[in-house]
Amino acid sequence: MRSSTSLRLHDPEWPPSFELLIITLIRGSTVPPSPLCSFSTVPLRTSAHAGGIEGRCPMLANTSAAEYLDALASFEHAAERLAGANPVMLTSEQVLDGMRRLETAARKVPSAQYAVTAIAFEQGLPAQLGYTGLKELLTDQLTLAGVEAQERMRGALNRAPRQERGVPPEPRRPLLAAAQRAGRVSERHAVAIEKALDKCARKLNDVTDLEDMLVTAAEGGVTPDDIALLGRRAYELIDPDGAEPSAEGIARQRDLHLGKQRDDDLMSTLEGCLAPEAHALVDTVMEKLARPGVNNPADAEHPVDIDDPDAIADAAKRDKRTAGQRRHDALVAALRAGIASGILGHRGLPCVPIITLGIDQLESETGVATTATGGRLPVPDALAMMGTLNHIASSSRSVLIGPRGG
Repeated sequence: MRSSTSLRLHDPEWPPSFELLIITLIRGSTVPPSPLCSFSTVPLRTSAHAGGIEGRCPMLANTSAAEYLDALASFEHAAERLAGANPVMLTSEQVLDGMRRLETAARKVPSAQYAVTAIAFEQGLPAQLGYTGLKELLTDQLTLAGVEAQERMRGALNRAPRQERGVPPEPRRPLLAAAQRAGRVSERHAVAIEKALDKCARKLNDVTDLEDMLVTAAEGGVTPDDIALLGRRAYELIDPDGAEPSAEGIARQRDLHLGKQRDDDLMSTLEGCLAPEAHALVDTVMEKLARPGVNNPADAEHPVDIDDPDAIADAAKRDKRTAGQRRHDALVAALRAGIASGILGHRGLPCVPIITLGIDQLESETGVATTATGGRLPVPDALAMMGTLNHIASSSRSVLIGPRGG
C-alpha cells in the first residue's frame, strides 16, 4: 500500500487540517494491504486541473450486442457456480483471500447495473413498455423497493457513461465511477461520497478536487461512515457559519437543461436546479394547474373550469394520471397561457411556435412536423396546436402554421 504521506491531496481550498484528517483516517484504518486498497496500480492524479483524469478513468470498451450478451452469460454461469460451491475446505489464508477477491468482484457489479440502467433510460424503454417512468419499470420488472430504484437511478445518472450527443461521454463523477468499476470502493462508499459532493456542490463551482480526496480516502481503507464524516467536515470548511444561502451562491447554482429529443418517440428530458424564487413560482402554478382533474388531456374536448370545485372533483374521479404526468400537463398549460397572453410578442406581433408540415401530412394527419427552432413533434400534436395559433400559410409543398400577419 502506498504510504499515506505520499498522497497528493493538497488544494488551496482545503486547509492542511482537512488533509490531515484524511491521512489520519487512512493510517488508522484496520484494513491491511490487500487488493481492495492497492495504490500501486492506481496512480493518483497530480491535480484536478492538470488534465490527468483519463489515466484513472478509462472509458468502457465498445462492444457488440453479441459480445455483451456473451459476457453476461459468462457472469451468470460463474455466479451460479460460485454460489453452489462450499468453501469449507479452504485454509484460513485462502478464506481471507477469497473474501477479499469476492468483495472486489461484487463491488464491480453495480457499475454494470448502472450502465444498462442508463441505456434503458436513453432508449426510452419505460415508455416502450407502457410505464410512466424508469422507477416504475425498475420496481415492477426487477421487484426493487422504491428506495432501491431511486438509488439505481441516481447511480445511473452520476456513475454511468453518458451516451447523449453533445455531452462529454464520461460519467458525471468519473473518479468515483472508475474506482467502483475497479472494485476499489463499495456501494456504500459511493453513496456517501455522492451525498457529500452533492451538498458541497451547492457552495463550490467545481468539486473535482474533493471527489479526488474522498475517493482516495475510500480506496485507502476509510469506512463509509468516516467518508460521511469527511463530507460533513468539508461542508463546514466551506460554510463555517452555516449562514443562509447567499445571492451569489443561488445565482451560481441556478440551471435548467432541456435535453435533445430522442429519435424514437421525440421525448426529451428536463432537469436543473431552481432558485428559491423560481421554486415558489413553480409551486404556485402546480398548486393551481396540477391538481387531479385539471388540464387532463383526456378531457381536452370538454375542458374543466379550474374555478369550479364541483367540476374538478368530478373530473378527478376519472383522472388516471400520475403526479408527474399532472405536473407535465400543468407546465404545458402554463406555457400555453403565457404564449396566448401576448406578453412575449415583439413589435406588435405575437410570439407563437412556427410549425412546418407537408400538405400530404396535413391531409393524412400522420408524420412528424418541424418547428422553427429545430424541434420535432407528431403531426396530430401540431394540428391540435392550431387551435391556439392564428394563421396558416401554405404553398404547393408545405404548410406553415404561425402568427397572423407572419
